[in-house]
Amino acid sequence: MRRSRIVVAATGVALLGAVLAVRGGTAAEDADLAGPVQPSPAPSEDTGPEPVLLAANGLPGLRLGTRPDRRQVPMEELANGCQIVWEPGGTEWVDVSSDGVSAWETAAWVVDDEVVSVVLGTWFHATEVSAGLRTWLGPGFGSPVQAAQELPGARTAVERPYGSTGPVVNVVTVPARGVEVVFSDAPPPGPPGPGGPDDDGRITTIEVRKPAARSCALADTYGSAATGGDSLPGSTVDVDGVGPLRLGATSEQLVDAADVVAEPTVTGGRLAGGDLADEADADVVCQSFTLAVPPGADGYVRAVALDGVVTEVWVSGQALTTSFGLAPGADVDDVRARFPELADVSDQLLDVAYVEVDGVPVRLELQRELVWLPDLERPVEGGTLRVAGMVLRTPGTPEFAC
Repeated sequence: MRRSRIVVAATGVALLGAVLAVRGGTAAEDADLAGPVQPSPAPSEDTGPEPVLLAANGLPGLRLGTRPDRRQVPMEELANGCQIVWEPGGTEWVDVSSDGVSAWETAAWVVDDEVVSVVLGTWFHATEVSAGLRTWLGPGFGSPVQAAQELPGARTAVERPYGSTGPVVNVVTVPARGVEVVFSDAPPPGPPGPGGPDDDGRITTIEVRKPAARSCALADTYGSAATGGDSLPGSTVDVDGVGPLRLGATSEQLVDAADVVAEPTVTGGRLAGGDLADEADADVVCQSFTLAVPPGADGYVRAVALDGVVTEVWVSGQALTTSFGLAPGADVDDVRARFPELADVSDQLLDVAYVEVDGVPVRLELQRELVWLPDLERPVEGGTLRVAGMVLRTPGTPEFAC
């Protein structure tokens, strides 16, 4: 798999982590693939929920060689006939114990209506072994990656995607029971864990796959499209917005505008942070509009209208020029040069920066580069912070989501 280098907006990183690459081959059909279950603890012990067991044929509801369970939600079909499915929030996929791994996700690639790869990944830095997931091979989330390296037949690829300045990632492939299992200690996106260096070297992703299939690859499908592409229509950003999506524009104007897609109207809504709107806002009519994005374009533009007037414009993407001094792909040094009030703010606190331009509040969203590694279906974060998106808001109005 070739290496792809991409930069994405903070709002899109969840998608990158949720979609997984597929490799297929012969199904693992042994009746005992799930392996022996460890004896239950004594009834007097309060050990919490029974852990989920990852077997050589996957997980309950996501078994290699079977059709995906109807509870899973299919995504659009990608290149080479690949289709992604994922569990839409079922609690059986959530590690609710307080053991250092707060939550994890699972998804699978499907080819010809058959599950050919199951991948799990944590969203948080582990400090100890998770009690919510067990694997038949032994190592699980939070286990030292060395435990996977010591399994029979294991082979390790050591990756340094950012040279000497970034993380060292161990990708360990283990053949077992007619499948391949891939472990990695790739750091989850976001700030380092509370343990700092002690968090390094712990397993964060696990994939069980058919060994022969390499027909689907997330890095090839999304990575190449996300490296740049054409600018969005009307892609010069000023303090009022982008193209027809402008602060103060009315819903009626946008409904009639070319290249604008109107979303359904919502009464009430939620504040941007996800909290329910105040009682006073319960009757607010909220509607969102997006620019129609041509194939290959980098990013998106979205406007939020409250009671028929646009109060927010969201912009994402690298191929964007601003009228207020930030060039496409502006990095953290460019931001500090344009906004001297941020000169003393550390990089760790500049993933989101609040500034003001001509009286208009602007929220800048910065993100580090993401690199895909061979055999690893999660991008690795590192490199320089760059502007990946921004939100313009009418002064005095709340951040609202609909």
